[in-house]
Amino acid sequence: MVRLKIYGEEIACDKAVKGIDFVKLYTGDRLDRECRVTTFEGYELIEGEWSNPEPTVEDYLLDYEFRLSVMELGGL
Repeated sequence: MVRLKIYGEEIACDKAVKGIDFVKLYTGDRLDRECRVTTFEGYELIEGEWSNPEPTVEDYLLDYEFRLSVMELGGL
């Protein structure tokens, strides 16, 4: 269980995912709320922990390209 306040409104959920510019709140596997943010000033975690976002396809591609470039330079 995760509890947080978003600009004074207390919300309970099973999982709270905090990304660079978003917050997603889940109950079970269902996305209940998604907020795009520029600042986390109004977000306060009361109980539980933030979860990290799952890597995207773009994240995997960037990692793959980085590893290829290191191998070409003689690293790894």
